[in-house]
Amino acid sequence: MARAKGALASRTQVSAGTRRARAGCVTPRAALCSRDGLNVYAALVPRFLLPLHARLSGRTFWPEYRRSQALQWQSPATLEARSLDKVRTLVAHAMAHVPY
Repeated sequence: MARAKGALASRTQVSAGTRRARAGCVTPRAALCSRDGLNVYAALVPRFLLPLHARLSGRTFWPEYRRSQALQWQSPATLEARSLDKVRTLVAHAMAHVPY
């Protein structure tokens, strides 16, 4: 009977990491997960910390990311016209600034 009681006790004692994994928080930042599965890291970093870092550092990753996400829904003709316009601009700049 003592053995069965010990086996039952070991089955019911679940580590905090296992509880977080069962709650849906299977990330390297599992320590930031609550018991109900809310992942604070996944909620704050892409929506708050990374845009703040980009704004403070002057980098433009997020505006470019949003623009590329919007471009995927454009028609092929619109994308081709945009690409052709960019190539024309590049060639005109090269013709004006390259001496040979």
